[in-house]
Amino acid sequence: MRRLVALASPITLAACGIAEQPDWIETVAAYGIETSSKSERDDLLAVLNQVAEEHGHHLDSASEETLEEVYELTINACVWKGQEDDETLACAMDSEDRPGLVYLTFNKGTDPVGNDAFRSAATAALEGRFGRMRSIPVMPNGALPLARDLAFDGEKYSVSEEDFRKYKEDVGVVKLIQPGMLP
Repeated sequence: MRRLVALASPITLAACGIAEQPDWIETVAAYGIETSSKSERDDLLAVLNQVAEEHGHHLDSASEETLEEVYELTINACVWKGQEDDETLACAMDSEDRPGLVYLTFNKGTDPVGNDAFRSAATAALEGRFGRMRSIPVMPNGALPLARDLAFDGEKYSVSEEDFRKYKEDVGVVKLIQPGMLP
């Protein structure tokens, strides 16, 4: 039986192509927020939750236990549109290679005007708590750079020309997959 599954898996995977992604999941803005404690990450979630509720949305976040056992992250949360988690509007998460640097991403959404209003309110509220929002560049292939590829110049995050080419060529780079991004 195991042999049958082992043989069927590559065939099944070979039949799967890259599915066309809807344009509403396009990342339109990304920011890096440096957090040094659980308290700061809790504040970030509280601000996102408040703004989400003000705009008729809700925030779902992973529990501390799940973060430690499953994700090995310090934060993983998304703002959702709809009671049934119909659409992801924004996500906040860090990575194993740089815990504490929270990537806050905003999607285009099915209502770009409404999502832009939410993004503006969220960034203004977060700036009130954390200071100036520092943008993270979205690479030509639509991916966000890995934390280890980011350099901070005092104003914003950037990547070196060499790393930029790596993302442009899409060689060995995996897109940051957010809930709701898969067909």
